[in-house]
Amino acid sequence: TYPVDSDGNIISAGNGSLVPLRLPETSGRSSPTTTISLSANLSSKQEQPVGAFDRNNPTTFNYSTATTVYDADGNARTLANYYVRTQTPAVPTPTESKWEVHSYLGEEQLTIKGSATPDKFEMTFDQNGIMTAPTGPGTAIQFNTIIPKGTSTPVDLTENFAKFTQFTSGFQVTDRTQDGKSAGQLSGVTVDKTGLITASFSNGDVNAIGRVALANFTNPTGLRQLGNSYWSSTGLSGEPSLGSAAESGYGTLMAGTLESSNVDITEELVALIAAQRNFQSNAKALETANSISQTIFNIRS
Repeated sequence: TYPVDSDGNIISAGNGSLVPLRLPETSGRSSPTTTISLSANLSSKQEQPVGAFDRNNPTTFNYSTATTVYDADGNARTLANYYVRTQTPAVPTPTESKWEVHSYLGEEQLTIKGSATPDKFEMTFDQNGIMTAPTGPGTAIQFNTIIPKGTSTPVDLTENFAKFTQFTSGFQVTDRTQDGKSAGQLSGVTVDKTGLITASFSNGDVNAIGRVALANFTNPTGLRQLGNSYWSSTGLSGEPSLGSAAESGYGTLMAGTLESSNVDITEELVALIAAQRNFQSNAKALETANSISQTIFNIRS
């Protein structure tokens, strides 16, 4: 193959520029998650759960969300939030509605930096379902540094809940983003009609890694057949001239297809019929000769 740049352009052409094709196992570098943003609606029809919060008991919380985040080593981890309604509007005079949020990274609970109740934080909504607290910069909850199990690198996370609402409609997550990523793992290789070879990765990266080199000869009929679709140049064929697909005289490639036979089926069928007739004629001639010989033998006897 020819080496190519990131845009798929051949860096160096010619017989001396060919290089073995190497498939990279990964692409890009991992980066840890630092900020998570969630948007969701917490239904105003929900009642307060009975009993103290227990993440292993679904009756003690109303909703939960799970977001995939990444540590400094690129390992995927799950950030789980549990939403517990703690106050419903008073009747007949509407008052504020309150929810508690408990956050866990894997099996470890996150604690709120600078909070009097670090194991949770509170969201308040008015009678119209609009969040009234926390507001402004306070909607970005900063957690204390944590070192997840299986890594020695600390993680600092900030989670933004600014776009939460509390309407009568059901619970729905409308948006979820996070700024971390892991290094991509090789997931596939494709070859287009110009011979460009691209590798795709699990993180969405698509990288050009080479271009198929094609050889042309002054007299292709002079090539020596070696078997198993291998050919070698001879003095009659001339030396190979290298190029790439879609260039003048080199044609194009068809990726993912099998080469059809170059045999003329009609011609071969006619030849097969002629061979069958010749066989039948020879068989008849032998049968007649045997019959004549047998008659002669009978006359002599």
